Amino acid sequence: MVYRDGSATYAEAVRQGAPDAIQIGDRWHIWNNLVAAVEKTVTAHSTCWYVGPARRTQAAEERALQRHAAIHDLLDQGVGLLECARRLGVSLNTVKRYARIPSAEQLRRPPPYRRSMVDPYRDHLRRRLVRQPDIPVTHPLAEIRALGYPGSANLLGRVRRVVDRGFDQIVLWRVVI
Repeated sequence: MVYRDGSATYAEAVRQGAPDAIQIGDRWHIWNNLVAAVEKTVTAHSTCWYVGPARRTQAAEERALQRHAAIHDLLDQGVGLLECARRLGVSLNTVKRYARIPSAEQLRRPPPYRRSMVDPYRDHLRRRLVRQPDIPVTHPLAEIRALGYPGSANLLGRVRRVVDRGFDQIVLWRVVI
């Protein structure tokens, strides 16, 4: 048995040096490939369980859906990939990417969540906002600064969340300094 990474060069060297050896991917690469596959699958199916407010269809998303439909219409008519690219005025790689996606729903993605300095204090803020939803930002800012929050009032104002109808909805906080 030979443990190796995913490189084709190593695979070829093992085939030449020990043709009867069984090649096994090393633990790190197996986990890394598994994580990448799971992330891709979860992202593709994220619209299945999204329970937040209805998302607004943005212009870019609408164009992507129209482009997907146009490419698949041409492919269903028997038009080749290169000819699809020429007719639609897009690159061949764009046509290939859309051709690989069977359903237009897989193009929809929820907005990405980015971690912020406020994350460790979200539970405290959420409890505080349930008790007093209309307080100015300076009051909870002073409270979480006492807990060690190093950020600004502007950052706190952008990431304020309130509990509304069973899910968190982003609400801009009035910054009063």
